[in-house]
Amino acid sequence: VRVFDFTNVLPYRSHIYKIKTSAGASPHTPSTTKRRSAKIQQIELLKMAIFIASTKSISRSSGQSAVASASYRAGVELEDKRYGKTHDYSKKHGVMSADIILPSALADAKATVDRGDLWNKAEAAEKRKDARVAREWLVNLPHELSAEDRKELAHTFAQTFADRYGTIADCAIPEPTQKAIDRGPDPRHFPSPILFPTRCAA
Repeated sequence: VRVFDFTNVLPYRSHIYKIKTSAGASPHTPSTTKRRSAKIQQIELLKMAIFIASTKSISRSSGQSAVASASYRAGVELEDKRYGKTHDYSKKHGVMSADIILPSALADAKATVDRGDLWNKAEAAEKRKDARVAREWLVNLPHELSAEDRKELAHTFAQTFADRYGTIADCAIPEPTQKAIDRGPDPRHFPSPILFPTRCAA
């Protein structure tokens, strides 16, 4: 069974607002906001985190490999059995964490999945030379959140999709390095790549 519909991301905007107010302040209800001045309301709106996400396919027709993509995003070394090579990004900096997110049913059954096995099986499952072997969601995590809250948001996003479609997620959390910042990127930019196989977990 293939997984196609990765379009409904609107619920995560409200999830961000919940994280933003988790320190003790409750989200304002319409009745309470009416008593606030327009200026205060405007300031509060400006402080709310903005959720941005985009998606793209990882496909052989573009010369891409699911194993290579996972290796680069997680900053690890993986053996690519289809192409007979090893992708080694273990010296890559800027990856705070990389976790495999299982559907809740598999996690409850204490199942474990090795990253190398996951992506080699994803490659083996596709026979066409122009096959799509994975789908990536790039979730731009708001800089207003703490590092722990950004990780929680990305994991919640991945877990929800894993449960909804019965697939496995490979979720990497970025951490901008000083070397990268010196080259020009905005240090507030936290794009979290989340890879999904195109097929459901057996």
